[in-house]
Amino acid sequence: MSLPAARQPAQPLLSVAGQQFANHPPLSAMPANDFENRARAQSVRPKRKRRMTMSGKAVLENVRRYRTIASLYRQTAAFRPDQKWSLLAQAFEYERLARTELEGYFTVSRWDTAAAA
Repeated sequence: MSLPAARQPAQPLLSVAGQQFANHPPLSAMPANDFENRARAQSVRPKRKRRMTMSGKAVLENVRRYRTIASLYRQTAAFRPDQKWSLLAQAFEYERLARTELEGYFTVSRWDTAAAA
């Protein structure tokens, strides 16, 4: 009886390490949180406090979105009596956001035009 020859290590049929998938980027050797731990560049310019003002169209779009969400909460409250009060509280909160957005825009706009005069 003869002894079997020294066996070679079995080669895997599929090698996943170097395989590229259709809609996924290649795997990186960097840790997942490398982006968060990177050093942040400091600005050379002095920091000034500036108010970022949105255009009127952006403000109106936000107000429309808030009021649409509030309306959906009110409609849902009509059909779910057990959750009525919490849904109406959510609707009230979105109406408050819409009001705050409009008030903020018109307050800033009024002060901007007064300063320019």
